[in-house]
Amino acid sequence: MNLSIYSFSFVFSVFSICLSIVQAAPNETPAIAAAAQDQDIKTDFEQTPEKPSQPLDENAHNLIRKLAVFPLDTGKRDTEVAEQAWWKIREELTANKRFLVASKQMMNRKEILQPRAQIEPAAAILIGKLIDSHALVSTYLVGRTLHMIVYSCENGMVLWKRDFDLATSIPIAQQIEGASVKLIRDFMASIPYQGYQILDPLIGKPVYEESKSIFAKVESGQNMRIQVGDAVQWIHVRSLPPVFQTDQNITIIAEGTVTENKQGVLTVEIKRLKDKELLTEKSLVRIPSEYQRLKETWALSNSPAHLSPDIFVAEMKSAKPDSDANKNLVMTGTTLSSMLLLLLLAF
Repeated sequence: MNLSIYSFSFVFSVFSICLSIVQAAPNETPAIAAAAQDQDIKTDFEQTPEKPSQPLDENAHNLIRKLAVFPLDTGKRDTEVAEQAWWKIREELTANKRFLVASKQMMNRKEILQPRAQIEPAAAILIGKLIDSHALVSTYLVGRTLHMIVYSCENGMVLWKRDFDLATSIPIAQQIEGASVKLIRDFMASIPYQGYQILDPLIGKPVYEESKSIFAKVESGQNMRIQVGDAVQWIHVRSLPPVFQTDQNITIIAEGTVTENKQGVLTVEIKRLKDKELLTEKSLVRIPSEYQRLKETWALSNSPAHLSPDIFVAEMKSAKPDSDANKNLVMTGTTLSSMLLLLLLAF
């Protein structure tokens, strides 16, 4: 009789402990979720890096937003037409407020306002520091071919370059402006990202949690046809020339969907990601639908093939902040229930 009483007391004590653990577990869910998710993501990528010889932060290309456009070099011919084309290139770049262009007054003040053809890397870096520019645009005419090159002010590399053959049956002066517009539009269509990450103005963070989901703000410029539900991809771009004319430089590191578009400022729900730490202010963001539209409307006929988003995709996991915690909670409850059943059967 005494043995039965002791046995019942022991089972009741075990049951009380199990019940208290299960009841306490939900309060620990957020902390467990965050710790477990971060640990899982980092561990997986340490074990299976995409390219061990090239970590994601090596030779990274940074955001291009501020540009300086040099006057066209036409060999001192058709100078009036060349100046009109120069203004037209600047207008195209600033049309949707996606880019900022150095003013004529600033370039005059810094004594760099002059036609330029090819620019040496050291000169591109020096000019970039002088006027705080991310890239330089030079356009020059050789025979009946108009050339345009965009240089990085970070390392002097060529980001993009193209040429346009002018028709032999039409005077050159009548073709320079139109050809210049086509070239600069091809450049904009070749940029693999259509936006960049910004800090949330109210929260002050690049990534934030809301309603058990992770969100970020993205600046995409105005007059772009981005809709709610469109896919969004965070990308890493390696600075291997020509940076904007090969898909081999691009790796997708996070994915999400647009939940709101307010005059070019997107709210994006992040669905999958490699590591939340990689999503920082000014991270490069690609909107596949807009990228495809620009390629179809602006890219010249002999432009490189469209980027395939399935080629270079980093291994990613769900961005849900509580998915791992819920899984741990279910496993804990199942384990405790099994222990309790075994104890009951034993007595």
